[in-house]
Amino acid sequence: MAVLLLLLTLTFRGAWTKVDAAGISLTHTGLGRARLLPWQDIAGVQINHFRTQSGIGRNVKVVLRDGRRRTLPMLLDGYVGPDPDLDRKVEEIRDRMSHYGSLPAPESAAPVPAVVESAVSRGNARLRRWTWRYLAPAAALMILIFGSLDAVPAWSAHLGAGKHGTFTATQVDCRRTCTWTGDFTSDDGADVRSGVVLGSGGKVHQVGDQIPAVDTGDRVDVYPRGGGDDWIAVSGSTLVGAVVLAVWVWTVPLRSVRERKRATGPVPGI
Repeated sequence: MAVLLLLLTLTFRGAWTKVDAAGISLTHTGLGRARLLPWQDIAGVQINHFRTQSGIGRNVKVVLRDGRRRTLPMLLDGYVGPDPDLDRKVEEIRDRMSHYGSLPAPESAAPVPAVVESAVSRGNARLRRWTWRYLAPAAALMILIFGSLDAVPAWSAHLGAGKHGTFTATQVDCRRTCTWTGDFTSDDGADVRSGVVLGSGGKVHQVGDQIPAVDTGDRVDVYPRGGGDDWIAVSGSTLVGAVVLAVWVWTVPLRSVRERKRATGPVPGI
């Protein structure tokens, strides 16, 4: 799960704003295509003030002609760091708006030097695309597979299935939370396991404590009677893996299929 969160952080951290003859292009994630706000749709550019823990911060919002507002990424002062050139950048954007906003929308706008760009390099952009295309689906698939394997015994314990017995604590390992290891013996004495881990939710206070538990066939864990809380965490991580994998399928392979269909167009005679 931590690996997937790291990969998602690398993928989604590439926000940027770019200004050219076509309008203002922006993305808050660095994933997929940027959104273009044409000059003809922009009514104004405002500097917005807001409070931070260290004082007053400023960002820049575009006001559209329909009344909506859009925050421009990477144009910040006093939040993640000072930007003494923020006012100058805003004035340059307003100058471009005054010039291009009165012209008809160009069919193919000639590129001009960008007024505002983030510090994210092309190398970082390539790294994000590579991470999302190759590493993210592998990590999501692993979380989905292992999460599904853990979900079955966790849900079985939650629903009251499995062999009922007693867990005896023999060892504890405390870091952020305490993990109890011990022995499990079923009520009929047929199922005896040593060195098993007690799932979350069991009220164990010291070595030697015994509590009612259930064995649902997990390779490592037994669960406190009633199932404990592991089914919630396992279900959540499995769902995250499934959602990330579904988004990847939509944005990578299916997007390529859609682009090929648009490029080839309809087949004559069909």
